[in-house]
Amino acid sequence: MKKLFKIYFSLSTIPSRASNLELIIPIILEQADLIYVNLVGYLEIPKILNNSKIIVNKFDEAGSEIRFYNYKDIDEDSYYFTIDDDILYPKDYSKVMIEKMIEYENKVVCCVHGSNIDKNLNEGFYKKNRRVFHFRDSLSGDTKVMIVGIGTSCFYKNNVRLNIEDYEIKNMSDVYTSSFLAKQQIERISISREYNWIIPLNEFNSRISGKNPYEQIDKIINETKEIL
Repeated sequence: MKKLFKIYFSLSTIPSRASNLELIIPIILEQADLIYVNLVGYLEIPKILNNSKIIVNKFDEAGSEIRFYNYKDIDEDSYYFTIDDDILYPKDYSKVMIEKMIEYENKVVCCVHGSNIDKNLNEGFYKKNRRVFHFRDSLSGDTKVMIVGIGTSCFYKNNVRLNIEDYEIKNMSDVYTSSFLAKQQIERISISREYNWIIPLNEFNSRISGKNPYEQIDKIINETKEIL
């Protein structure tokens, strides 16, 4: 049966992880109609990105939320994957994720990495009693989560409204996105998988998102924790 929908990927990357692109991009190219690559702090565009299926955006500075920069531009009947520059994704990544999305009638956001927080807390949600479903770990069954891991998430554009301008504070994309989804009554599902279905690559001792702004994270969670 002919595929009617389109598949978009959006990746953010920093110069110290440029070598990871040599591993990630060829695999994703086989699965995508179009890839948005957001270069943060790059002086030159890596040669691996010279491809008609890749659109490059360059930023001097940006946070993890920049992966939603082109969300407004994609077709309504399409899937939008947000991925990391320190994760190696399998060749069947989009196939498995889209099949799972269709199983839920595209009314959820599917992820691999996700977490649940203790709603009884008023602060320290990320530091105290947070249960993490790490992307590398196996999961025997689909599990509802409160907080999605944006590096392993899939969105169906027609059912999910997201606006890059709503991400007011940098590097809070997991919490902001989860809050926006909860307000739209969209469930977040960490999908079942085997151990090492996706695997971490070298971080080179640097993080694209910098330090987590924990106080601001706590504030956003407190505002929406009853519906998360």
